Amino acid sequence: SQAHGEIRESLFELRPLVLESRGLQGALQTYIGQQNRRGLSVSLEADPLPAHGDRKAESAVFMIVQEALHNVRKHAHARRAWVRVLAREPSLVVEVEDDGQGFAMSPIDVGSPTQDSMGLLTMKERTEWLGGAIAITSPRSQHDNGTLVRLEVPIKRLYGTGGAFSEARDSSLGDRPEWWA
Repeated sequence: SQAHGEIRESLFELRPLVLESRGLQGALQTYIGQQNRRGLSVSLEADPLPAHGDRKAESAVFMIVQEALHNVRKHAHARRAWVRVLAREPSLVVEVEDDGQGFAMSPIDVGSPTQDSMGLLTMKERTEWLGGAIAITSPRSQHDNGTLVRLEVPIKRLYGTGGAFSEARDSSLGDRPEWWA
């Protein structure tokens, strides 16, 4: 039933169990599939990631993407959104971009956040916990609309050093489109 499906989607958003079985990449694929079924056209372009990393760190990255796409659905009036995951040692870069109306940028008042800024504040706090940086550009550069959220975190925070990350990356170097370099 429709109600059953909506409950399952809500539970997934609270705690995506697929993170435990398929890692960050699998969780993003599942979530973006849900967004497409809900009517927002979202594309995912991702470098291969290891199936197993630090679950708390992967969960923080996932929830930042989730909040960014929630903002696209709620505020942007966008037709399309793109999620890009670039694994380039020493950083994992995640971008969420949309073609919506954009918004006026203003500093987040940490002392008295408003209802509309709580999601942005939470994204910032999660990024700090990860030891990374987040930038929000609206309108997107070279456009007069849309928003770009760019998260950069140390790869070692999610996947340690060497090993699984290097193997995942090396096994698929030939699979990327030319423009991805």
